[in-house]
Amino acid sequence: MLRHQLGEDAFYRGLKHYLEVNRGKNVVTADLARAIEEATHVNIDQFLGQWVYGAGAPKFDLSYAYDNEKHQVALTVKQTQKVEGRVGIFRVPVEVEITAAGGSKLHPITVSKAQEIFTFPADSAPVMVLFDKGGQVLKTAEFHKEKKEWLHQLKNAGELADRADAAAALGKAKADDEIIAALGDALRHDKSWGVRATAADTLGKLGGASASKTLLDAVNSSDTPGVRNRVVTALGNFKDDPVIAAKLESLARQDNSYRARASCNGPPRESPSNRAPPPSGAWRAFRRTIRTSPNRLLRISTNSIFRSAWPPSSPWGAEATPRPSRRSKPF
Repeated sequence: MLRHQLGEDAFYRGLKHYLEVNRGKNVVTADLARAIEEATHVNIDQFLGQWVYGAGAPKFDLSYAYDNEKHQVALTVKQTQKVEGRVGIFRVPVEVEITAAGGSKLHPITVSKAQEIFTFPADSAPVMVLFDKGGQVLKTAEFHKEKKEWLHQLKNAGELADRADAAAALGKAKADDEIIAALGDALRHDKSWGVRATAADTLGKLGGASASKTLLDAVNSSDTPGVRNRVVTALGNFKDDPVIAAKLESLARQDNSYRARASCNGPPRESPSNRAPPPSGAWRAFRRTIRTSPNRLLRISTNSIFRSAWPPSSPWGAEATPRPSRRSKPF
């Protein structure tokens, strides 16, 4: 946040000065503030006061209206976090982007009150309004928009954070073919794996036959481990479907991504093909010897290894049950 607020050049110039003047010294936060002010002529005491010495983060409730006669957008910003202790009303500079028929315009504003209304010129009704473009500020926000606006944002927003916000927001709407299709398109084609993963999460929450089919198609075509993991996790919401249950069991056994296999929660324990072979005679003898060892750490470690290979539910798992030690001290 501070880098975005100061700008790239000023931020790194301040860091360089901070390192140079404090080389080999003990420092406190005030030394960083002083160095940045000396290098950039910008006082960051207010920033540190709310983000370092204060507590919490802003919670915004957002809405807007377009006045066709005045040709302007009125954006209502409310801070709804509970103000108590070190949590107060935050003062944050943000960028608002208004996209209308004539193109996109960026408007810098500073939010500093519990409730404010900001007005921006617009030749026509906007198709997309972004508050804090790119998600530069630590916050939570509830932006009240219509479905068509979220769909436009998911497809056309330039920053991945804004497209991911749209994908998550569509999960709160009533599922229909248009939403499923848009999320499926994002899951297959968005250039950011983070947006694709969020689209998979939302499809899993929405449910329905169309969503499950979209996820099944994606798991067969997606090769990015992070996305594949989230697709498999989302498919876990449809385990009652025998086709999906069989697919998850197959993935748990042989998928190339360990993360995806872990998301399947593994194959059924009672499956004979996945049951560990019985412990050998040599291993049993070794176990009996170790269980009488006076070294408690060795006994615990060996028992853990035995349990990982033969869980208590297996026919040989009872042998992993630790015997109470007769020693009064651990070693």
